[in-house]
Amino acid sequence: MPGQMRELLLQATKYLENNNIPTAKTDAEILLSNLIADNRINLYLNDKIPLTKNKLERYRKLLKRRASYEPIAYILCKKEFMNWEFIVNENVLIPRPETEILVEEIINIGKKLKSPPVIVDIGTGSGVIAISLALSLNAVVYALDISSSALKIARTNAHRLKVKDKITFLKGDLLNSLKKFNLDQKVDFIISNPPYVSTSELKSLPMDVRFEPEIALDGGKDGINFYDKIINDSLNYLKEGGCLGLEVGYDQAEIISDKIRQTEKFSEIKTVKDYAQIKRVILAVKKNTPSATDGHR
Repeated sequence: MPGQMRELLLQATKYLENNNIPTAKTDAEILLSNLIADNRINLYLNDKIPLTKNKLERYRKLLKRRASYEPIAYILCKKEFMNWEFIVNENVLIPRPETEILVEEIINIGKKLKSPPVIVDIGTGSGVIAISLALSLNAVVYALDISSSALKIARTNAHRLKVKDKITFLKGDLLNSLKKFNLDQKVDFIISNPPYVSTSELKSLPMDVRFEPEIALDGGKDGINFYDKIINDSLNYLKEGGCLGLEVGYDQAEIISDKIRQTEKFSEIKTVKDYAQIKRVILAVKKNTPSATDGHR
């Protein structure tokens, strides 16, 4: 039937708009193109792609899920990050472009090192940080998470992207699971995108964000519950000249930078802005400790 595809997209867009989905047209196109395994552009170039009754019914179900604000990434069970495709579900946070900035900064530093870096990713979730770094650097990576369900997804992603032999996945609270690995003062990078939404803000988050696991969002009363322990514990594991890399909330960069500065153990503290010009990433280099003989040379 001529015009079938365009008419279907028009109806789907209107349905999502009526349910207050702000990205209605784009979402309608993404859901349909994934259903028929074709490019979004081809939905308009090839208007006569046959759609069976079964596929039409599946499309209606997908649209209904999106109309209830379920994120596209969860509906499709996938999300792109750093140009790689990762499996995601409701047990893990959906990867954001802001986190790519953190990963890119670490890659830039890591490529300058003479030996393969040892990297620890705290709160790995779907594994996007750990896996992206394993793919980009000749690194030994430890990926930690308190959630068994998240680690299952991360392991699956590592297997799919062929880096499972480069990453050790560990279940535990923050850095506690590292204790048995004899990594004191041996780690080049400790990286984390911890929960940083304040508990009071959770209820005012966009409807689609509320589908994501609360454990990966809730940073406590002020949204900064996890940073003190990560900063202080990182000092046990980072080697001299090692780097702590943190993603922070939109209004937290100065507070967290001050916490790092107060330890008096870091020589360089740098903030990096995201695409909205918000200070989103903090990088801090652990100081070199002068030896007892330095003053007598």
